[in-house]
Amino acid sequence: MCKEQGLIYVSNRGSDTVSVIDVATNKEIKQIPVGQRPFDIDITQNGKFLYVANRCSDDITVIKVKKNKVAKTIKVGKVPIDIDFQPGGELNFSVNNGSNNISVINTIKNKVVKEIKVGKQPFTSSFTTNGDFYYACNTGSNSVSVIDAKKLKEIKQIKVGKQPFQARVSRNNEQVYVPNNGSNTVSVIDTKSNKEIKQIKVGKQPSRTFVSRDNRLVFVSNTGSNSVSVIDIASLKVIKEIKVGKGPFFAMFTPDGQFYYVSNTGGRSISVLDVATLKEIKRIKVGENPAVGRFTSDGTRFYIPNSGSDTVSLIDTAKLKELKKIKVGKLPEQAFFLSTE
Repeated sequence: MCKEQGLIYVSNRGSDTVSVIDVATNKEIKQIPVGQRPFDIDITQNGKFLYVANRCSDDITVIKVKKNKVAKTIKVGKVPIDIDFQPGGELNFSVNNGSNNISVINTIKNKVVKEIKVGKQPFTSSFTTNGDFYYACNTGSNSVSVIDAKKLKEIKQIKVGKQPFQARVSRNNEQVYVPNNGSNTVSVIDTKSNKEIKQIKVGKQPSRTFVSRDNRLVFVSNTGSNSVSVIDIASLKVIKEIKVGKGPFFAMFTPDGQFYYVSNTGGRSISVLDVATLKEIKRIKVGENPAVGRFTSDGTRFYIPNSGSDTVSLIDTAKLKELKKIKVGKLPEQAFFLSTE
């Protein structure tokens, strides 16, 4: 079993709960009632509270992790779809897809201190690593809002391709990568000028981008063509397109950055890519509709919620095989690992 002590938290969209799994026993030990249709989960800088975004009750559930009990519910805008904690700061940004704004939460007081108007249908967004700026992807207005995180105001909207699904800041803060689901391109934004400097043609329906640990490569999930495009950051050109399973969407690197795990949401598998060779080295069978997974911090285990089968698959990353399916709530969407060591 897993050597590292910790808990896996899983948002169950269909039962309005968060499951708590003990990684020592790999059993669900509790379900915590939260708001309606929970999805995104993140933790405060001090590690004491989990924030859970509830899309249909328009609020954030705050869970005190020491007791695994709800401490507070914070009302935000309509359909909160993405929550991000400001690096090195005390703020949380809740991206509200249904009210075209961002609720800014003071995490010390656990209350909304500002609402910032952005474009239409904002979606997955991200901070610069220094926490100074926030790039919000506006799916409904084909733009990216640039927010000054000190002044808490939108300073610019940048036009990009059709139906942008995400704004991903590079690890050196110099560029932002935006997969345009409706135009099969990735927009590249220069953060000094805050202008789109290029659109790169990729596969069909690109939905997510992830930057390699060394900031050399961008991996793009092409949901419509069952592939991952790899962009070389130096040349801003696609250097490889890797075939994976059906409907790739979310993905993440192992803690050491050597491998890349892709959730094939339209099927029942996880594709494991070798970052050095840019090849799929294994396709691991899991439950139906794998969603947003998490590694333990030592990288030995990967927990992936299977939204279509109400389970979480436990994967051994050394053996590249599923060890167990853990029953959780209905329609599990996202996992979050919290070390208790």
